[in-house]
Formats: sequence, structure tokens, C-alpha cells
Amino acid sequence: MKRILILGAGHVAPPLIKYLLQQPELEVTVASQQFSSQSMDLLSEIPHRVELDVQDDEQLSRLLSTVDVTVSLLPFTFHPHVAHHCLRHSSHLVTTSYVSQDMQNLDVKAKEAGLVFLNEAGLDPGIDHMSAMALIDAIHDGQGTVKSFESCCGGLPAPESNDNPLGYKFSWSPRGVLMATKNPARFRRHNHLIEVPSQDLFKHIRPREINGVGELEMYPNRDSMVYKDLYRLKESETLFRGTLRYPGWCQTMNFLTQMGFLDETLISDAGIRTYRQLTGHLLGLATDDDPEKAILKRFNIDTSLRLWECLCWLGILEDKPLFSYPVSPLQALTDIMLERMAYRPGERDMIVLQHDIIYAKPAEKDQHIRSLLVLTGEAGKESAMARTVGLPAAVAAHLIALGEINIPGVLIPTEKAIYKPILNKLRPLGITFKETLYQNGVSHASDR
Repeated sequence: MKRILILGAGHVAPPLIKYLLQQPELEVTVASQQFSSQSMDLLSEIPHRVELDVQDDEQLSRLLSTVDVTVSLLPFTFHPHVAHHCLRHSSHLVTTSYVSQDMQNLDVKAKEAGLVFLNEAGLDPGIDHMSAMALIDAIHDGQGTVKSFESCCGGLPAPESNDNPLGYKFSWSPRGVLMATKNPARFRRHNHLIEVPSQDLFKHIRPREINGVGELEMYPNRDSMVYKDLYRLKESETLFRGTLRYPGWCQTMNFLTQMGFLDETLISDAGIRTYRQLTGHLLGLATDDDPEKAILKRFNIDTSLRLWECLCWLGILEDKPLFSYPVSPLQALTDIMLERMAYRPGERDMIVLQHDIIYAKPAEKDQHIRSLLVLTGEAGKESAMARTVGLPAAVAAHLIALGEINIPGVLIPTEKAIYKPILNKLRPLGITFKETLYQNGVSHASDR
């Protein structure tokens, strides 16, 4: 019997917990400071559950001392702390977060201890890596050369639940999504390196037509150039990873960025108690000035435009009291978005992940392969986001516990020995890609 410890029981935890509880060779313990409403429904099925303060080193050490694999669903800042305890007690580790420098610094120690520290084992990052590498390795194994790699992913409302002008909803706090928009980006297109400062992120929008979904917008996701080596794509003339949104979001976020709504500085001015006053403050207006007129004139916005509809709907021009005080513009934006852009009971989310690869083989014309995953959540049950983040991590933890993934060190799932068995286990769980090969003007579709 192998023992697995799950740290955290938030929104993405239920599919992971359910999967691991169904494996007869595993004993599962769930430890969390609090349980989400979805996880609460599972409590009767979890034989071992613990209330945990992850900063209580003694309690955390005691929990880790008896487990073979630890799955951390905690905020990414806690992962290195958990990893040190894993080293002390010889526990493998799985996370769904990007590898931080503090985590990467533990690579040598993990290798010396023979421990697997697998990170980025969720959706994005996670399934995006695994599905991309399955395609890239197959092309390279067939003596092909990748000329262009573009990948985009987004968590969105399902079409019937997309009923606000921004085209987006949050199933938990939007702060993380907003913080991600503050990252600069780099990518390569036709052998030209393009560097995008964070304040210009939403000026680099491209339309992306998704089969069965419609037209979305794509903007750069962080530094694509690190994947030149990680994906073994040194020869690729185009290398781009992007985020997908419905039309409305990008233009609005670009405006809010320029306005200063992503600033984290606390505002303690006693005269600022409403969203309208906060907007006026960010515009540098006097108390009696009209922020609506100032925006229309200063930014040359027409009231018939979608941007104006989005700003009015969002409520930043209303005499609505701020949720807290003092508050930063970022927190104020987070608060009102969470109120107005949360999923209502019965609504569904959707995951869209698409890779487009153009490659060449000796003495053949260029070929284009498109790989598409579209997954919709179940109303009142598991969201698509929870399934696509939680299930890869669950499968990875199971395979590590069985010794079927046994490469020591700080890893991400880009090696065939890691991604192949995980993808094989995900297919029966409904996470499958539709692949289309465009060759000599003819398309060939298949499931993978």
C-alpha cells in the first residue's frame, strides 16, 4: 500500500481526490486549512483528512514522514517549503505550478535523494507541455524539422454561459489572472525576436478561429523563448505560446492597464470611497470632475464601442462603495470582477487548447498539423478547469507511487517517459485531442 498526501482542497482538488481514492493500492490523506464547497461534498469519502496550517513545520513534517508521494495544490509560493520537507522525509512531490527558481535550486538534492519532484503537471502548464511534446517528438522521430510552433490555451465560459460583454468569468479570485497580465512576454515569429513589455501585452492581439467554438483572441503568454530548449525547437522559425479569450476581454484589459487599475499601491485618500471616485483619482481629476467625460475625451472613445459597454458594465464609473479601505486599484478591480464575473449555479466553463505546427520532411512539401482539445464542464458538478488541472496531477502521482515514473530531480513533463504514460491514462478520462493533418491541400482528422 502506497501512501499519498494531498495538500490543499480548493476548487481543482475534487477530481484529483476522486481519482486517487479509486486506486485500491493507494492510501490517501487530504490536508487543508479549509475545504472548498466542492471538496466538502467529498468529505464522507475521504477516510483520512486533516486540518493543516502549512506554516506549522512540526505538523507538516509529521504528515510527510509517513507518505510516499505528496501532491501540493497550495499557492506556488509554498512549494519550495513543502519540497524541503519532502527531501527530509524521502517523499516524491507533484505540483501544478510553474517551476520557481527556489524550486529549481533543489534539483541536485532531489537527484541525490532519488526523488521525483514533478512540477507543471496541470493544464497550462501541464497538458500543454505533454501534448506538444508528443507531436514534436513524433515529428523529430520521423526525421522532420519544425518550422513553426504556435500553442494557445484558455479557460473560458462555455458559449451558453458567455453572457457578459467582457466574455470572461472566474470560478475563484481573479487576482491570479490579473497578476498574470503584468508579465512581460517574448516570442519569435519568422526568425524575428519580439519582446513585449507588460504594459503593451494587450496590444499584441491576434484573432484565432477555433473549430466548434468560433473566433477568439490570442495574446502572448510569458516568455515563449524558454521553450526553444525545453521543447527541443532550436530550429523553429516561429515559436509562440498564447492565452485565449473571447473578444472584449483584451481591449478592456489594455484600457484598465493604461488607466493604472493593475497598480498594487494602497490608496489611503479619505475622499476615495467609491469606484467612481477611484477612477477619477487614477485619471488625476479634481473631486468635482466627471470621469465619464474625461475618459471619452482623453481616450477618444465612442459610446457605441464595445469598450465603453465593457467599462460601464464592469462598474468602475458607478457610485458603488469600495469593498474595503484602504485598497489598491488592483484589489478594487479584483473585488468588483469577482462580484460581477463569477459563475452562477448551473453555468459551465470550457477549456480550449490548440497547437499548430508546420514542419518539413526531406523531399516533401511543408505539412501542417493542428491538435485541438475542447472540454466543457458539467453544470453543478466538476468544472473543465478542475478536471484538466486536477486529473493530470492525480495520474502523475499514481504513476510515481507505482514506480512507473522514476526520473529523479526537479522536472516538468516534457520527457517521453513522463508524458506518454500520463496522456495514455488521461484519454479514458475524456481528455482527448482532435488532430488534423493538412497535407497537399487535403485534411485528415483523427483522435489522439
